[in-house]
Amino acid sequence: MGREGRGPARGTRGNVPPREPRGLRACCGWTGLRAVASEPAALLTWAVDGRPLGTTQSERPLDWPLAIGAHTISVRDERGRTESSTILVK
Repeated sequence: MGREGRGPARGTRGNVPPREPRGLRACCGWTGLRAVASEPAALLTWAVDGRPLGTTQSERPLDWPLAIGAHTISVRDERGRTESSTILVK
C-alpha cells in the first residue's frame, strides 16, 4: 500500500480541514476521508479518536461529521497495516 513498507495511506499530519455550513448541526460540517492503497480494491477500515467510523475501498471517500477540536484519524488495511494523522478542526 502507498509505498513499500508504509501503512495503508499517506496522510498529511496537522491538516486543518475547513468546516462547511452544511451538515446535521449548525456548528459542524462534513468532510470526506480518503486513502489510496497499493491494491485498488483493498478495503480500508477507518476510526476517529479510537472509535470505529466505517469501511471503504481504496480511493473512495468516507463521510465524517466534523467536530471542533483535535482528532486522530486512523485507517487500517486488510493486512492490518495502519496509518494515523492528527488534525485540528477550528
